[in-house]
Parts: sequence; C-alpha cells; structure tokens
Amino acid sequence: MTDRKPLPAAAGPAVHRAADARTNGTLVHAGGKRSRLVAESMARTVVELSGHGEYVEFVLTEPADALTVRYSLPDAADGGGRTAVLLAEVDRTRRHRLTLTSRYSWYYGAYPFTNDPAAGRAHHFYDDAHLLLGRTCAPGTRVRLRPAAGTDVPVVVDVVCFEETGGPATPPENALSALDFGADPTGVHDSTSSLQSAVDAGSTAGRTVWLPPGDYTVTGQVILDRVAVRGAGPWYTALRGAGVGLYGRRAPHPSSRVHVSGLAIFGDVTGRDDSAQHNGIGGALGGGSVLEDLWIAHTKCGIWLDGPFEGLTIRAVRIMNTAADGINLHRGVSHVTVAGCRVHNTGDDGIALWSDELPNHDITVDSNTVLLPLLGNHIAVYGGHDQRVTRNHLTDSVAEGGGIHVANRYGAAHLAGEILIEGNRLTRTGSRHPQYRTGVGALWLLADDAPMTAEITVRSNVLQDSAHAAVQLSGSRIDGVRLDGMDIDGAGTCALQLQSSGSAHCAGVSASRLGITGVHRPAEEFELRLGPGNEGWADERRDLPPDGSLRVSATRLNFPATLPQATAGPRSIQIENPGPRPVRVHEIEATGDFTPQPAQPRVIPPGATASFGAVFSPTVTGRRIGVLTVHTDASPGPVHVDLSGVGFDPAGDRALGRPVRASTAMGGFPPEAAVDGTPTTWWQSDGLGFPQWLQVDLEELVPLTHIVLRTPETWHPRTETVAVEAGRTQAGLTPVLPPASCHFTPDLSNEVVLRIDRTARFVRLVITHNTAWSGAALSAFEVHGKH
Repeated sequence: MTDRKPLPAAAGPAVHRAADARTNGTLVHAGGKRSRLVAESMARTVVELSGHGEYVEFVLTEPADALTVRYSLPDAADGGGRTAVLLAEVDRTRRHRLTLTSRYSWYYGAYPFTNDPAAGRAHHFYDDAHLLLGRTCAPGTRVRLRPAAGTDVPVVVDVVCFEETGGPATPPENALSALDFGADPTGVHDSTSSLQSAVDAGSTAGRTVWLPPGDYTVTGQVILDRVAVRGAGPWYTALRGAGVGLYGRRAPHPSSRVHVSGLAIFGDVTGRDDSAQHNGIGGALGGGSVLEDLWIAHTKCGIWLDGPFEGLTIRAVRIMNTAADGINLHRGVSHVTVAGCRVHNTGDDGIALWSDELPNHDITVDSNTVLLPLLGNHIAVYGGHDQRVTRNHLTDSVAEGGGIHVANRYGAAHLAGEILIEGNRLTRTGSRHPQYRTGVGALWLLADDAPMTAEITVRSNVLQDSAHAAVQLSGSRIDGVRLDGMDIDGAGTCALQLQSSGSAHCAGVSASRLGITGVHRPAEEFELRLGPGNEGWADERRDLPPDGSLRVSATRLNFPATLPQATAGPRSIQIENPGPRPVRVHEIEATGDFTPQPAQPRVIPPGATASFGAVFSPTVTGRRIGVLTVHTDASPGPVHVDLSGVGFDPAGDRALGRPVRASTAMGGFPPEAAVDGTPTTWWQSDGLGFPQWLQVDLEELVPLTHIVLRTPETWHPRTETVAVEAGRTQAGLTPVLPPASCHFTPDLSNEVVLRIDRTARFVRLVITHNTAWSGAALSAFEVHGKH
C-alpha cells in the first residue's frame, strides 16, 4: 500500500492514517468483538503489528522534527496495563525507541468506571506517545514503526501526527529562572516546592518565571496568582507526576493576571475519581488570565475551573487522554474565550460550559478541534446565557452524546439570552444513549430540568454522516430555536427528530442521504415554521422503523446481599427484538462473581422476546460488580447489562448495596452511590434547596448501634446539618436523633459517626443545611447494628 494525502484537520499537526501507510501488519476493520476498538479510532481502520518483523511506514508530506503515535496495547489480565517498545526508524538509518504503556487505558464497567477487567464493558483503549526526531526531516522522508525485539503483545497503530516544533524557546528578558529556586530539570528530585517559591517570587517582583527545557517532577498543586510562567515549549518543558497541577486560588477570591505558556503537564491518573482535584489546570483564573501553547495529558480533566470569576483566554492548548472532561468551565464563569484548542480521547465531554447554580455567560468557544470524546459530547452548553459556539471541527462520537449539546440539565441555571451555534462542522457525531434507549442527534437540544425559552440560533453549520438524527430536540417544551443555512449530508435516520413540544423556525436547511425520513415527529405538539430555501427533508414520519438494535428490559441487575460462597438468583431480564429480521444469540458471558444463564430461545423472531440472566455467588464480603454481555448478530453490537451485588457481612455495614431512595438527585450522582462501598462516588441532591433526605431499606429488622457518614476524602471541610429518623415500616418513621451539625474535615477523613439505639428496618437522614453548597452530598451512608 502507498500513502494517501493526510486526513484534513481543522487545527494541529498533519495526521496520517496507519491504514493508508505501507504495512505488512494486519488491518482491523469494524465488526465482531473488536468493533469498539475501531469505533474509538480516528482512522476507522487500524493496523495491528504482532511481531518484530511487522511494520507500518509513513512518507512525510511536510517538514517535521517530531511525531506523536496514537496506539493501543492490550491490558494485563488482572488490569493495570503493560508496556512495550516501538522502534521508529527514519530513512532506515536513525533509530529511536518509543516506550508504550496501557496503564492509562482500559477502563471497565459503568460510570465512574474501574480498572478491574471483571467489570467488563472495556473501553478507553488508546493512548499517545511522542518523540523528537533530532532533526527536521524533509517531505519524502520515510518513517517506519515496528515493535522492538522481545515485544510479546500486539501493538495497534491508529494514526501518526508529524509536526515541526520550532525548537526550544529562549528565556524572556528579565525573567526569574526556576532553577535558581532549586527546580530540577532532570526530574530526579521533586520540584513542587521550588516551583511554588519561584512563582511566589515572580508574583511579588512582577517578573516572568522561566522554566528551561527539562522534565520537572511535580507531585502537587502549584498555586498561581498575578504571575507569568513560561516554558521552552510543550515539546521541551514538561511538568510530570502524580497530583501535578497548576491552580488558581479558589473562588470567590480567584487568581488574576496569570499567564501560563510553553509547557506540558503530564499527570499520572489511571482511573476516574470525581472527588479528586487531579486536573492539569484548576481553581479559578480570571482578571485577564491567559493559558496558551500548552499540552495536557493523563490528568483527570485537562482544565476544570470553578467560578464565579471572569476574564480568561484559553488558546492553542492540546488536551489528550484524560479520565474525564477536556475543558469544563463550571459555575458562574464569564467573559472567556476558548479558541484554537485540540482536544481528543477525553473520558467525558470535550468542552463543557456547566452553569451549575450560577449562570455562565459571555463565553465563546471558537475554532477548536474535538475528536472522540469517549463519553458524552464534543461541546456541551449546560445552561447559562449569551454563549457562542462557532467554527469548531467535531469528529466521531462514541457513547451517550452528540457533537453539540445544548441543554437545561444537571441542575444548571436555565438557558437564557442568545445561544449562537454558527459555522461548525460535525462529522460522524451522535451516538446511542442507554438512558434514553435511542440514538441522540449530532446537534442535540434537551429540555431536561426545565423548558427551554432562550434564543437559540443555529446558523451555517455542516452536519456530515450523523450516526442517527442530524438535529434532535427532546424533553419538555422548546421554543426560540432558529435553524438557518444548515447543510445536512448524511444521517442515519432523519434530518430533524422532534421529541418535545414547542416550535422552531427553519430556513435554508438542505439535506441529502437521509437514512429513513426528513422529519421524525412522534407528537403533533411541535410546530415547524418553514422559511425559504429548505430542501431534501419534506417527508415526515411519526415513528421510525426498527433499526435492528435490541431492547432490554433493564440495563442493570442488582442482587440481594448474600453470604460469601452462597448463591443468589437466578435473576433474569428480557431482550426484545423489534425487527426487522430474526436475531441469533451467539454467546452470553458474565464477569466477576456472576454466572450467566442461557437465553431462551436462542433465535429471537421479529417482535418476540427472550429471557436471560445470571446468578450471584460472592467470593468475599463487600460490593461485587460484573457485567453480563450478550453477543448476537444484531447491530450496533453486544448488549451489556451491569451486575452488582454484596457479599454480606452481618458484623459490617448493613446498608451496603441495599435499596436506597432520596428526595432528589442530580444527574450522575444517584442515591445508590452513598451505599455502593465506593469512596469516590457520592449522592448529591439537585442543589435547589433544603430539606433533603436519604433513606435506606435494610430489608430486615436490625438492632442499630451507629451510623457512619462520609464525604470524599479530597473534599474541603464542610458542615451538614443532619437529623435521623428510623422505623420498622416505611410509614412508621419516627425521630431518632434531632438535627445535629456534622463536621466533615480532612484531618478526620471527612467522617462523622452518629450513635443510635433503635431496632428498625428503614433509616432516613434529613439534611437541612450545608455550609459548602445549596444541597446535600454524601459519599457513604453506613448503618451498623448488633451482630
């Protein structure tokens, strides 16, 4: 095979597909058990190199002195990753070694995910390794990649990016060198305190802090305020370490006049812990602050900033391979521009504007490239007012999101003012969402928490090869939407999917290559107001025909608390085949302490239902998880059902894994998180005030002794006012403890113990105040009794 022209990109280096290069490796296409591996690739076809003799060879089309290879390695059998070495040969003469690892890849199970292969549903397969070639290579130079001798695992190569770095920058005039404060560019010694001393001195003296070329070990947050920090360039100056981060001061006293440029931040985050502050850049940065020419990888989020604050520019930042969001501007952030950034392989939304409690406003997201968010959306606007999403290039959704998502969701301050979506190109965006049991559109407007009444202008966008609908409006009532000058070129189902009441004005909207129909309008409560220039989508359907996908009666099976070595179940669910053809069940697998039960029947006719399930036999005490996977010949792939149960310890936490309810819960923070035995998940109420309550059913009468409450250990101190009610029946709850101030402090592991003496089956917490937030939040609700 010979090279073709590199893939077009809106920003960043030249991207070459391995599948288009010269190779004697194996091409891996979509299909079968490896379909998710291909779905997460940029190239949609990848090359597998299985030994020292196999290679993939690229021909440069532009000068380059550096490369970045996007690859995937298998995980270790018990999780935790493994390593391999890839040789890079330049014109068969110069040889370089690239160390590859899958430590930062391979997440399993359901949100917030785990590194345990027993949880199944593997995803997040890819990572990147980068290399300086030592000289500028001219167009026509051949670069060959092959596994080093002794590499005993296959290496999958997706794409390789070649670029010119421009060489290391020189120190700014009158700058303070971090080396003079003890920073170690070799990485042997921890430079955290040295860098903090340097930036404090730079702030006091009004001088730039210079970080010469090198790899600096940083194991904590360096706090910046009124200071410029400059490195020699992100290829030459890197901050590396577990816990590394550059942070502003916390709102409502944010840092100001911070300028960070020319460096990389490479963390050591191998799993998602939403309670931990392990972001590349965090805190609050306003007052004219600028973040530019940065490279961030292997952190929880690339940039997560908590307001309120105003006045920030983020430009030319490269964010790759994060456990959660790429960029999230959270809570009352305003007058911010995010421009020219390249974001890919994020564990959640690529760029999110979340108006949690306080509205974000006057934010512009312009000319960014966002590829392959592994969960969620490329760009999401959750509430707020007067925001602009313009001229972005968005490619390839994977799960539970669209290309651009505008929503009243997650307790956000409701959308208001003008929301402008203009000049964006969306390619292969939109994905299937298990919560809604349907595909979501490339452009997805959702009135979830409340109706949408903002002025939403969607103008001059191109939506190409959308996985499902090109545009979807869903939820409660949506008004104020204008679709002007849109080009829809290919959609899996339709141009417009209207699943709400309300109205929208459409003019100059053209569509071609639609999978089923022009408009899917299940209900007549939505009014389309048509202006001139619409073409290609006049036909309409109230329903969509079956698309070959299966429907399951539940996406999770919860088993009762069970003594170790005993067996619970079987528990079963139903799988429905809506059609249009018979579906054959090939195999059913279960991971963890679960055993699958066969499907009956093995061939499911159109319109028919089959049953399948699992039994639970805990090997130890505590929470146990797994996944049931049903392999069939239906699209879009296997059916997954999450499994959970508890190995019961009568002398331990009696609430673990038991049925739990709450007054309210914010999306993603359900009441079950307080009794799941996982310290990094938590229940959080909707943030709309008090009182709030959390109640557990112990499923038997228990002579109670005490309750243990926790918030995540990484959280700052807070006090929540909590009362306790209990009863033998749900209707017979009576007060046990009056309202008390529960002080959660890190020095006491954010733990509070409440002593009680009552025999009860139902226990309820009533929370009436929280000094840290306008709602309740707990990561653990343990109930202990006499054994």
